[in-house]
Amino acid sequence: MYMRTFQSRDKHMLQFKNFIRALVTVILVRCAAAVEFVPESDLDLYLQTHKPPVSQIIDVPPMEIKNNDFKPVTMADLPDFKQDMEVHCTKSGKCNACGLLCTINFDQFERRKLQNERRVIIPKANTEFKDDIEVRMFWQQGKAPLAVTLLGFGMASEDRNAQAWQSDLYRAGNHVLSFDSLIRNNMNRAIGQGVAGNILEEGRLTARIIHAFLSTRDPETGGTYRDRVSSVRLLGASYGGNIALQTMREPSSVIWPLDRVLIISTPVDFQNTTVLFDKYYREDRSRFGKLSLARLIHGFTPDADDPSEKELSLMRAGIGYSFHGDFASIAKDNMDRYMPTLKPRLKGFADSPEFDNHRKHQLELLKANYDSYKITLQEMRAQLGNSEYNALKDDSEARYNNQREYIKNKLDDVSHWSFKTYFTLLCQPFWEANGDYSDYGRLKKLLNGAPNFVQVVIAEDDPLNDPDDLEALKKTIKEPQLLTIPHGGHLGFTGTRWFQTLMAKFFAH
Repeated sequence: MYMRTFQSRDKHMLQFKNFIRALVTVILVRCAAAVEFVPESDLDLYLQTHKPPVSQIIDVPPMEIKNNDFKPVTMADLPDFKQDMEVHCTKSGKCNACGLLCTINFDQFERRKLQNERRVIIPKANTEFKDDIEVRMFWQQGKAPLAVTLLGFGMASEDRNAQAWQSDLYRAGNHVLSFDSLIRNNMNRAIGQGVAGNILEEGRLTARIIHAFLSTRDPETGGTYRDRVSSVRLLGASYGGNIALQTMREPSSVIWPLDRVLIISTPVDFQNTTVLFDKYYREDRSRFGKLSLARLIHGFTPDADDPSEKELSLMRAGIGYSFHGDFASIAKDNMDRYMPTLKPRLKGFADSPEFDNHRKHQLELLKANYDSYKITLQEMRAQLGNSEYNALKDDSEARYNNQREYIKNKLDDVSHWSFKTYFTLLCQPFWEANGDYSDYGRLKKLLNGAPNFVQVVIAEDDPLNDPDDLEALKKTIKEPQLLTIPHGGHLGFTGTRWFQTLMAKFFAH
């Protein structure tokens, strides 16, 4: 009897061990499916033989602007953010619990647009730029503060969001000055000061534009536009928020004077944000064709209230595709203008036997990795079931094809550059050669010494921030200087009533 009991126990124990072993194997197979093949980058190989110059980064000094009588806006002063939440996506400006969805639908809200636009030309004689700068102006009657929109990466002053913010600022009693992002090619060409992406330099350029505008002749009065302005205020959106905080360090900001600065959805650590851009483009974009990405045009509505894993990947792909498309054009334009000798050097490297051997070796490693995974996947087919097996098989094939094409690309083809490539090969070397380069924007450092009239708004589910970076920031920067909301993604909360109330209170005349 006891022998039968022990035999029974041993049998059950063996079955249990086999079950655990099979379960662990299935988990490992699934985890392997989620891991991206990462071959050695051609950029890394290039840098082994073409070492970049020693970094000469200029540190960010504390601000020296004093507090004023502004009373910061607190969360208690604003409506309950929950009133702007929705479960089913309506693309009406409300927020969803999915930060990716909020980000994709960031400009899907009822249009807010002013009708009294004026185009003003700031002459190059006032700026010392290469060309004149055209800006958009919305004038109040009489003297009033001047609110300036500093837009995010690639944004234009006629974009839907920019028009909404212009309306919010104007209705709060401000003159409004708006111009395209300094990262855009049209602005970079007109300015002609160097490779885009140096926050230190772009803060100086922004201050110069504002100062030159105030000094421009007013055709209606014969004086200058400064005569109409009582103070200057900044709204910095996304990357424009980093620039706004750097602009505050320019001496002219005290002269105007600056009296209010609101920063929305700015990267907590711009370097880590660019890593996320590259990750979304590499790992998600390649899984979808252009027809699939076309589903994201004019916003996106998932099939169910909770987006599926495939829909989440599609949205990340859309973010990567959108930013990368603008970025590739910027990289080519800046290289042709400021570092024309770089492309021939890259072409020589790409055509070298060293790179050819490197590429063949990487393709062999990738194929071996892929074949090994296919064998493991086939062995687990029974445990996985046909549906999951086929899904993992299709996913691994897509990833393999993606990485194979990635390896075949050559470094002189700017269209496949990552943000890391751009900053490593173009932006940083250009500015270091000119002895004037600032580190990637880190919000904590940029806020050092900020006065009471500077406030920052960030959604905790912004997919362009590393969550650990935000948690670290929250430990040192508190309300009211930092207002965090649980949802809203990247700029996806700016269509809400909550945000419009914030704008009205913060920028009230």
